[in-house]
Amino acid sequence: MEKKGHGYGVQNAYNRSHVGKYVYAFATVVSWLLIYDLLKIFEELPSHWNTIISTLTTGILFLVVHFLCEKWLWEMNLYFKRLKHTNISGQWSCDGVSSFQNDDMIKQDIKWKGTVLILQSWANVKIRLETEHSVSNSISATIIYDESNEYKLLYSYENHPKNLNHAGLHIHRGFGELTVNKDDESAIFKYYNVDGRETIATMSWKLLAS
Repeated sequence: MEKKGHGYGVQNAYNRSHVGKYVYAFATVVSWLLIYDLLKIFEELPSHWNTIISTLTTGILFLVVHFLCEKWLWEMNLYFKRLKHTNISGQWSCDGVSSFQNDDMIKQDIKWKGTVLILQSWANVKIRLETEHSVSNSISATIIYDESNEYKLLYSYENHPKNLNHAGLHIHRGFGELTVNKDDESAIFKYYNVDGRETIATMSWKLLAS
């Protein structure tokens, strides 16, 4: 599974694109303070050294802080709650019930189990759901925060059967809505499939201990 995944949107929360502005402002201030301290020590610096030190310091600090934000800071509870984001990464178990109509238009329900692996970073997410007969991977995703302090994850996916000769399974795409409970350890997922397999389903997810 590709670790990087794909980008995802965030609604009703802090605009992540603004973070880069604050990181750059912080790097600029630190760079200015460094030059100020050097001027106090050496009393005077050639103009080209001012430019070199300022450019290098700002660039390096920006890269370091942005790297820390992408790798670790975004997962910190205080930081995360303030931005109204949620961390859904981890391995989840799921119990599902699929509904569809057969050729005689009789509704049938099928119970099944699976596992979900979510890899999430500040900028990217990847959702992989595996059952006994198929594997699906997310294509796009959006996390939505609402005033009840709950989070919803909307995402589209592509499903591939493990056995391409299976009579009832075909490669198909679908869309789902995941509602994450306030404990961040359980969720309800509803989806429907299109383009090759018209079914709807409901799943209960539980976060497994890491």
